[in-house]
Amino acid sequence: MVKLLDFRQEWEALEQDHNPFALVVMAHFETQRLKGRPIELAEVKFNLAKRLLERGYTHQYVIKFFLGIDWLMLLPPELETRFRIRIADYTKEQKMPLLSRSELDVLEEGRVKGLEEGMQEGLKQGMVIVIVSMLEKRLGKVTQKAKGQLNKLTSEQLQELGNEILTFSTRAELTNWLQQHSGQ
Repeated sequence: MVKLLDFRQEWEALEQDHNPFALVVMAHFETQRLKGRPIELAEVKFNLAKRLLERGYTHQYVIKFFLGIDWLMLLPPELETRFRIRIADYTKEQKMPLLSRSELDVLEEGRVKGLEEGMQEGLKQGMVIVIVSMLEKRLGKVTQKAKGQLNKLTSEQLQELGNEILTFSTRAELTNWLQQHSGQ
């Protein structure tokens, strides 16, 4: 087991280390340090990607570790586009392709899909929290079983339940509604 904070004091050692995990650790620290400073983060991300390319790893190795760095160092769309162009130009000059255009497109498509799914899940969890709060004000403490059933509902079902809450006067009505809509 390794504690990443132990490496913060060893920055020069990380820079000299040829283990690709050193670059991932550096990416982690720099992402934290540059929070809210995306232009600087883009520059650091480019320099880390260059180091990864220059260390002579196999193409598959480079891609795997680049994806880790890319995941850690998220950039706003306009800076991400500029970063992709810069890295593509650099790899073309060096005759060492990092990712083909189709690989970059697939990566970006996956990132966008992941962000959309994450946002949807976050919105759904927010809806559950609000509904639990409303139910507790109306009917008293909500059981763990009911909370579990709420978490299994779709966003549309949660909206429907939100509209129905004011009509419930007993826990039995809530239980019946959940049984009808959650398939339990």
